[in-house]
Amino acid sequence: MFNINRKLIAVILWVLVSSNSWANSDPTRPFFAESLTAKTKQHSALKLQTIIKTDQRYKAVINGNLVNNGDRVLGYTVKKITANTALLSKAEKQLTLALFANTKLIKTVKK
Repeated sequence: MFNINRKLIAVILWVLVSSNSWANSDPTRPFFAESLTAKTKQHSALKLQTIIKTDQRYKAVINGNLVNNGDRVLGYTVKKITANTALLSKAEKQLTLALFANTKLIKTVKK
């Protein structure tokens, strides 16, 4: 009987340990989610939230602010807004923000 109690305790401990590590991960998250975010560099201070087309012109919402070409956001000047991207520049740097962050459209280019 003492041997059965040891086995029961061992099984209970194993279940507790394994369930704790399972609870730390999101079971609904795709397995490849980490590799996509690791490959995509994002500028944390600037977020392109949406793009609006009015009168044949595009406007963008960046960090909650509606911007047009020529407007400034956190030291960057909005150079061009397309259907899916916003091109910003600052000093020697150009930054392309994309609506779809997991694409190859996000990049920083030095002039």
